[in-house]
Amino acid sequence: MWTFPLRIGHLRSKWPCLLPLLLFFARKYILSTTTLILYSREINPMAKDYKKKHQFQIESRIRHLFDEAQEVRITDPSSASRYVFLARKLAAKAKVRIPRELKRQFCKSCNTFFIPGKNYTVRTTGKTISYTCKVCKMITRIGYKK
Repeated sequence: MWTFPLRIGHLRSKWPCLLPLLLFFARKYILSTTTLILYSREINPMAKDYKKKHQFQIESRIRHLFDEAQEVRITDPSSASRYVFLARKLAAKAKVRIPRELKRQFCKSCNTFFIPGKNYTVRTTGKTISYTCKVCKMITRIGYKK
């Protein structure tokens, strides 16, 4: 019985189109199942299960960062903006959505945490709510039904 001259991890970067075929033959003839498990983890360390397993932890961390921003928003607005930036970066990296109630508490352009009456205005029209950031003059429109 013969073995592969290259590890499957090396083939991922050089010939990605051959990888499924190679894995099929490896399962059928050559490699043992424990070796295949090792190689399959090497191919895709960020599998779909990662999001499911860690989604609760990531969302709780995002909520904690927004709570911290809420506490320091009046005394130190730059720290509040930093907390919002970190929460958005964490959500983007883990591909987790920020909850709707938290999305409307900051400016998506400059990451400023909104303080009612100080750094943003809210206007309502027939079908939209408009948030205008006074720091960067960005307008965010959100549609709603009556």
